[in-house]
Amino acid sequence: MTNATVEDWSKELLKLQRTMFDKWIEVTPMAAGMKALNVKGSVEESIKFGEDIIAASLELQSQANQSTLDIQKLFWDNYFKNLRQATQYLEKQVEVKAA
Repeated sequence: MTNATVEDWSKELLKLQRTMFDKWIEVTPMAAGMKALNVKGSVEESIKFGEDIIAASLELQSQANQSTLDIQKLFWDNYFKNLRQATQYLEKQVEVKAA
């Protein structure tokens, strides 16, 4: 996974949040031009919708963060593995020249 992929996820998250916010505004009884016949029900639906949006957004952010951490861990694991291999190679070269 690359930085571009993480950036794409961030852009998609932002787009999703904007879309959900716009939809939330549309169903809110205080929104312009909407008739609030069942105010209590409409407000409760709006609150529930908002909760669902936030829960989905937090889950998506959690997955994106976990992916970023996994990428960093893989990078550092490979870095130290390669460093050890390079050190072992250099030690062998020194032994060969000393012999």
